[in-house]
Amino acid sequence: MAGTLVNKTVPIDWFIEGTTGYEAVTISNYSATTEPAVQAGSKLEISGDIYEFTLTSITGWSGIANSTQAYIKFVPAGSACTVEFTDSAPTWSDAKQGWYDGNDRYIFAVYKDGSGNYTKKSYLPIKLLRRLYGNTYIDGDVTAEEGLTANANSSVNADLLVTDDLTVQQTLEVTQTSTLTGGIDSGGGGTFLKFKIVEIGDWNMNVSAAGVASVSVAHGLTASTIRSVSVIVRNDAPNTYYPLNSFSNGADPALFAGGVTAITGINVILAIRTGGTFDAAGFDATSYNRGWITIWYTA
Repeated sequence: MAGTLVNKTVPIDWFIEGTTGYEAVTISNYSATTEPAVQAGSKLEISGDIYEFTLTSITGWSGIANSTQAYIKFVPAGSACTVEFTDSAPTWSDAKQGWYDGNDRYIFAVYKDGSGNYTKKSYLPIKLLRRLYGNTYIDGDVTAEEGLTANANSSVNADLLVTDDLTVQQTLEVTQTSTLTGGIDSGGGGTFLKFKIVEIGDWNMNVSAAGVASVSVAHGLTASTIRSVSVIVRNDAPNTYYPLNSFSNGADPALFAGGVTAITGINVILAIRTGGTFDAAGFDATSYNRGWITIWYTA
């Protein structure tokens, strides 16, 4: 079966369902690795036309190579709309408010694994280009390329990617990953912060066993933008993790075991106190990442 063109002469139907970018499409076997189909009752706007679907099979899977990212596209032709698998990626259309390739609209992605299974089914990310008014719950990925303002409590049950300003008046809950490429201004002061994590790499801290008391780690940033640095190191086991500036214990109470001595245009310089906690067996393994540096900096 295929989707059929909906008569748009009923004003209330057109007002609700005729919005540019409108989609109310579901597929079967969404969380399984078996073949999906477009569920009966699904509706989709494509280039100004609305199509409604009975249970509709999706063709073209055999033409997709194994271990390939694929997509589900809706192909309109007059009063009918068929549904196909394709390995050609779509592009976003601002005018049509959707993912398109020519006049074909894309709604889902699916990965064909090495055994030919239908895996990693997902909605293509929604591009939100306007405000969210009232409490909002989105069960799918969100991409906002021109900024996003949430005026009430909002929840995104997937990944959130914002490549411009994100303004949240109340709370924003993201249950998976959140990428804010422009940084975070939590106080509204106009300074946007970002952070990065850098591996320390090799560091034999046991000075009496051919170790060194100081190492320099490239930060890859403009030094004048750095606002805060913290360092965590681990023993060789590794079963214990320590702030580098932790207090030494036992023989030398109230003395720092190490810390950050300087931040130059290229490096963060780390050092330990000779005879302190880290200058000992258990901190001398090599070919081993000793820990991590977390750096907060301005965007």
